Amino acid sequence: MSSTTITQSYYSSITASVTPARAFECLTVNITDWWTSDFKGLADETGGQFTVCFDTTFMTMQIVELVSNKRISWRCIDSRTDTGELNDEKELTGTKIVW
Repeated sequence: MSSTTITQSYYSSITASVTPARAFECLTVNITDWWTSDFKGLADETGGQFTVCFDTTFMTMQIVELVSNKRISWRCIDSRTDTGELNDEKELTGTKIVW
């Protein structure tokens, strides 16, 4: 018997009227300025980890890639999405976000 893993991808883009340097700064050292004040950890070095919390929902991200002012990749290594609408509260775990 064989098993098949189904991987679904989601893609979205955003536009911000800021320089690449400012965007990089916001995504590495100023996360509390735009996302949530409940932030713990480091987001400014490859291999670093940080957790953001929103009441009982949280995401722990590991920094996979940092290319100054060009690219940032995070991988969700733990999560709980407490919306009451999901079958799997940990569905974000294992996902990758690329900026």
